[in-house]
Amino acid sequence: MRKLKGLPASPGYAIGEAFILKSGVVHLPQEKGDKARQQIQWAKRRLKEELEKEKEGEEGEIFFAHMLLLEDPEIWERVDAKLSEGATLGEALESTKQELVDLFNSLEDERFRSRADDIKDIFNRLLEILMGRDRDIPQGAIIVGEEILPSHIVSYEKWRPRAYISEGGSTFAHSSIIARAKGIPMVIACKGITNILRNGERLIVDGVRGDVIVNPSEKVLALYEERMRLAKEEEEEAFSKRHLQAITRSGLRVKVFANVGNLEEVEEAREMGAEGIGIFRTEFLLLEEDKALNKEEHLRIYEETAKIFYPLPVHIRLYDIGADKPIPFLDLPPEPNPALGLRGIRLLLEKREILLPQLMAVKEAHKKYPNISLILPMVSFPWEVEEIRRLAGDLPVGVMIETPASALIVSKMTQIADFLSIGTNDLLQYTLAVDRAGKDVGKLYDPSHPALWKLIGMVLRGANRKGKEAGICGEIAGEREFIPRLVNMGARHLSVSPRFIPLVKHLIRSLP
Repeated sequence: MRKLKGLPASPGYAIGEAFILKSGVVHLPQEKGDKARQQIQWAKRRLKEELEKEKEGEEGEIFFAHMLLLEDPEIWERVDAKLSEGATLGEALESTKQELVDLFNSLEDERFRSRADDIKDIFNRLLEILMGRDRDIPQGAIIVGEEILPSHIVSYEKWRPRAYISEGGSTFAHSSIIARAKGIPMVIACKGITNILRNGERLIVDGVRGDVIVNPSEKVLALYEERMRLAKEEEEEAFSKRHLQAITRSGLRVKVFANVGNLEEVEEAREMGAEGIGIFRTEFLLLEEDKALNKEEHLRIYEETAKIFYPLPVHIRLYDIGADKPIPFLDLPPEPNPALGLRGIRLLLEKREILLPQLMAVKEAHKKYPNISLILPMVSFPWEVEEIRRLAGDLPVGVMIETPASALIVSKMTQIADFLSIGTNDLLQYTLAVDRAGKDVGKLYDPSHPALWKLIGMVLRGANRKGKEAGICGEIAGEREFIPRLVNMGARHLSVSPRFIPLVKHLIRSLP
């Protein structure tokens, strides 16, 4: 028996046999010229069809980014130039991929450096489509690789893998986020593990502690089988009570909302026991569009959502675009530091032709369904809220607290907003100046950092003093270790992915 240490990326336990992913492409496509160009267009269409399906699932935002890269003309101009110089299709794709990976890795902005994995994922998938290659993975294996990419987790679902282990990665890399959303245990940063393990070796993956146990003893095996049994019982009990309110043993009610990005997720959230929509991430509605939605298109979606949840609250977030969510039809100029540039509410106030149809649709939907309200992304200045309020009339307006600026002036925000939602993912990265998906600094993205909790406490106390509801929208809202602290500090709602709702409610009920 041997224990290897990594980092926990997705909680849970798994027992199974190792399957090691072999990296590298052996036989590259040899087409040239116009035939190669036709093959690229065919493969891109195939990949786009796959991404269309994947973006409807958990954490569709990740595949939103992949789709935007797939449609980026600058990338394919590079490939076309290499074909014009006489390169084969395989050579053009491989060399362009490496150029772009090297380019992203050389950038100072960690948000862009993390896009190197997205580039690799897209080009690898195109090559596999072109070569007609499909892996043969044993059912129920534990998949081990130098890197686990988002497409691995989605495309390998048919083999029902029990867990993932990677040599690299970060806790908030896209693959880790998808593994958590799907409930698959994952351990990352397990250095050299592809050289240590052999196919078929029996493993235990401990996604809670970050351990990988190779060829476990019968005693250790029995211990983990018992842990898995208890975890399954807890999940089943939570699911059976998913439509009950989440009330602590002392009688405090905490509402559990859902984060959604489309109507399918709205329906799933209702089935999973959501007590409202904490954030409707409307930028996902742009995935299949080459233009912004018009008022009627917005209105249909918002009214259907409000109808499904009536009379429970539905918070429609205005488009949160810009930075790592560029929209091709906006044709925005590149910025040296887009995370601090034109994004969220700043962009919408500059591009009112995008803002107004959406805002008018929410206003009209509110007249028919008064459970609808508006919530604003990436607010830093009171005047941003005041300008939206001027346009919104009597429509309730909430504010996402995602910047230290908005947290530090919470007393002002509670005067001009009807409710607050603390977006802890962005708030933490802006507070620590750490990109949560950054390869080199991802380990510094620490949700237990006292600076984050000081800001959370300030916002919750400030909102409670003014009688305004404040909740949490971010990864920590669904994490077992943080839920008791958030509730004790005064969070009156937690907003999470639909699949986490039953367990979050269950955990709240267990609190004193």
